Amino acid sequence: MSTLFVNKLKAAVGSIINVPAGQTLYAPGHVIQVAGNSLNTAISTTGTSFADTGLTATLTPKQSTSKFLIMVDLGLVSTGASDGVMFKLLRNSTQIGQAAGADTHNLFMQHWPNSTSMYIGASNHFYDTPSTESQITYKLQWAMTGTANTGYINRRSSNNYARATSNFTVMEIAQ
Repeated sequence: MSTLFVNKLKAAVGSIINVPAGQTLYAPGHVIQVAGNSLNTAISTTGTSFADTGLTATLTPKQSTSKFLIMVDLGLVSTGASDGVMFKLLRNSTQIGQAAGADTHNLFMQHWPNSTSMYIGASNHFYDTPSTESQITYKLQWAMTGTANTGYINRRSSNNYARATSNFTVMEIAQ
């Protein structure tokens, strides 16, 4: 097995870029860091106040110019027929990735199956530009649209017949 060490990169215009000792070269468009977690237990919510789901990722950006791709994949989400589940995506304490123009709720994602025992997978992605090198915590919060039903992640509402896993992944992309 051989190891190739490179301390210079040929730029698109044909010149050579020096990478100073002790520094790292981050190629634009490449993933330079990944963080996140999985939730393999069933959780539920009943209130209209937003609460943490436990799906979160904390990282310190390698560059202030980096972009972040946040990916949320929820296992089984189910509610009763009267209320839906609302989800917010936060960067630290700031809501990001939400829609615009709604009369009541501008959300990252929502789920309203109008059924009491429906299995559903829910996912969404967001591309964030935080412009910082300070530590960032991304997290997913959820709440119900009303108080008549319960929302579930990783199981259906009618019984505990089957379980699933939910994932939260954040990728730092060099620019």
